[in-house]
Amino acid sequence: MKIFDREVQNSRIAQWKALVAGSMVFGSMIYGFQALRENAELNIQKPPTTKAIRNERLIRMASKSCIGGVKISAFLTSYLAFDFCLEYVRNSKPDDVVNKITSGGITGLLFSLRGGPAVALQGSIIGAGLSYAFVMAKDTFKIIDEELEKKIKEQQEVKKE
Repeated sequence: MKIFDREVQNSRIAQWKALVAGSMVFGSMIYGFQALRENAELNIQKPPTTKAIRNERLIRMASKSCIGGVKISAFLTSYLAFDFCLEYVRNSKPDDVVNKITSGGITGLLFSLRGGPAVALQGSIIGAGLSYAFVMAKDTFKIIDEELEKKIKEQQEVKKE
């Protein structure tokens, strides 16, 4: 895997680093688009009369975009940290389903704790559900990749004959 023009060993850590960086960019794009829409609506309702107001709105839009990227990246980073910690504590395999679902539940709980116990429980259930969906999707893609490899090998064997 190449990251920033440097060859990195194909390890889990390198893959997770790329995933966290990608989540930061993805979060910035999502929150930036949302801020852009809000800014457009605000410009229609109250057009900027001075350059200072226009600059203030642009700075607010850029800060919302940056903060959104940090939020999504922090969520993913804490999820991965809990996953690694549970893996270390339980002495389990890297792709243990229980670790992934538990770390998703803990992360969802922590990120929604400010809303009170009911919201925290709801956030925990949502985090565990998202983790379960991630695990199921990963397993599905493994099956698809295996089937594709089999078909490619069969096609290569037919061409050789």
